Amino acid sequence: MNVEHRANPSIPVVPLRIHEKPSSFALVAFEEPQQDPNNKCPPSARDRVLEALSAVENPLRTTELRKLCRMRTSTLCSLLSDLSEESVVTKTAFGWKLMRPVKITESTDAENQISFPLSSSP
Repeated sequence: MNVEHRANPSIPVVPLRIHEKPSSFALVAFEEPQQDPNNKCPPSARDRVLEALSAVENPLRTTELRKLCRMRTSTLCSLLSDLSEESVVTKTAFGWKLMRPVKITESTDAENQISFPLSSSP
């Protein structure tokens, strides 16, 4: 549940669930389970591009790659430019392809994780 007011900061998010009794329903606050610190972060945009290119044998056009990676065209083009400068990918007449096999590392770094701390009201 989110509550906002123009003059005050938002209150922390309160997770709710419906509690059912024989004759009524009620919203009840509950604690979300703590996330396991060993959970892996979702792959970065760069890793998604490299995974998509390594999964196919033929070159991929930018539009095909964008749909596979599910990212904005500007983000994809920026990544492809960077990867091209690093000689990881090359653009052919048929699309983008890897120049050499790439090892994709799974990230578990805390710096790649996004967290939103609960703020206390003044």
